[in-house]
Amino acid sequence: MNEAAAVDTRAKLIARAEGYQSSEPSFARFLKAVAEATDPEDLAMHPADQLEATFRKSYGRLGKRELASHNVYVVPPELPGGLEIVEVFSADMPFIVDSVLAAIRARGGVIRFITHPVLQFDPATYRVLEVPAPGSRLESFLHVEIDPLADIVQREALKGEIDDTLTDVG
Repeated sequence: MNEAAAVDTRAKLIARAEGYQSSEPSFARFLKAVAEATDPEDLAMHPADQLEATFRKSYGRLGKRELASHNVYVVPPELPGGLEIVEVFSADMPFIVDSVLAAIRARGGVIRFITHPVLQFDPATYRVLEVPAPGSRLESFLHVEIDPLADIVQREALKGEIDDTLTDVG
């Protein structure tokens, strides 16, 4: 993918995020954070509308961990030949990216796409904030796309590996 296309995809996502500022400010901040945290070459692998749809689903899982130290999701491909999605929501902590990627590789996962924005999050309202506020926290969102896994058994094993790794790191 050429550099202009990569920058263009990022610009489109940021423009989309700005378009949601008045109607969905929390999602707008989430989408902008994802776009800014992702390597432009990775963003260029997918059309902007597809990325927005994917990250809207991710946004729907934000805040679901409540008091748990982390939540791990392994989502099968929506279409044949599509990529598996691994998502981790966690309190921000050192080594989270390296630890999760190592767990994925330990289970034979082939990584194709990664983003890791750290969000200012209000757990009381489930909103992404622009600046820290009383009761807010830094929420780590790690989204990794990998080659499809063979079946639900491998999916559950991967989820368990990541869960165990994050418990050890935490």
